[in-house]
Amino acid sequence: MSDPSNNPPDYTTTDVSNVSISGDAVSPQAHNRVTVNLHINVNVQGNVDIFTASGEQMKNVVVCAQKLPVAALYQSASVSALQFYEPTGVPGEISGNVNAAFAEGTGTIFGEFETGMQTVVAATLDASGAAPFSTYTGISKVQKFASFGDLVLSLYAHYIFGHAAATAAIDNDTNLVAYMNSSAAEGGANGGADIGLLLARALAALSPEVATTIVRQIQAQDPSRTRGLGNNQDQAQAVVFAANDTIFVQITVEEPSLSVGNQTTGGQNTSGAPGAGTAANTNLVGSAYPAENPFVTLQVTLGAPVLLPAFTL
Repeated sequence: MSDPSNNPPDYTTTDVSNVSISGDAVSPQAHNRVTVNLHINVNVQGNVDIFTASGEQMKNVVVCAQKLPVAALYQSASVSALQFYEPTGVPGEISGNVNAAFAEGTGTIFGEFETGMQTVVAATLDASGAAPFSTYTGISKVQKFASFGDLVLSLYAHYIFGHAAATAAIDNDTNLVAYMNSSAAEGGANGGADIGLLLARALAALSPEVATTIVRQIQAQDPSRTRGLGNNQDQAQAVVFAANDTIFVQITVEEPSLSVGNQTTGGQNTSGAPGAGTAANTNLVGSAYPAENPFVTLQVTLGAPVLLPAFTL
């Protein structure tokens, strides 16, 4: 028998050796407390639904050396490029959309993306894994470019003259490169291709359906991007981007407007901008340039992190 001194102060130690229990009688009072391991075990397991969408497979990838600031896509819980919400409380029905804060002429984040991407296209690019440059094995100058403008120049040379390095016959090569790398404000009288602005406008115009596919990719790869936020139905939440994330944007390079010598209507094109004149023998381009305009997919890494929301349980 256990030592009664181990019992709690209010524990009753009435002798129950001669007490019998029958029918609905209550249990007798115990003499001492006991501690027992019942040696039984059960397993429990819940089911957690995780989005199955993964990162999309990209084609014709050109790796950009210049990083895009995180602030171009995410600045705070209220200032972001994309939002998501869960209207029915069912994870599979999550929806995405472009944040109203990401609008041209409204706030700063649109401008951050525009100027950030303009800086990216004006910096060095590695196109060694993209067509048609991947075929030029061992020729570094037509695989690694100082800017997107230089890449376009070589792309045109490849289709017009049969070799990406055959740029000498293009008289306005310097102007073409400058035009591609510039915004309208930077391009002076000849303007600029405004790639940063065009990409920002394209992002702002994403449909809810496309925005949802982007949100699903992010959530599938890192569900913690919702950390610190309640899973409130019908309440939009910012999609968090962070340093070292990778984004892809696609640029289609259309058939160039070609001017040959003095055989033009409107004079020789020396600006790099399209439409300055068309030669009688434009079939030089039409017969060589692909019917489906080639494209490149820019791979951009995010840098310069911003403070993420505090993690709370």
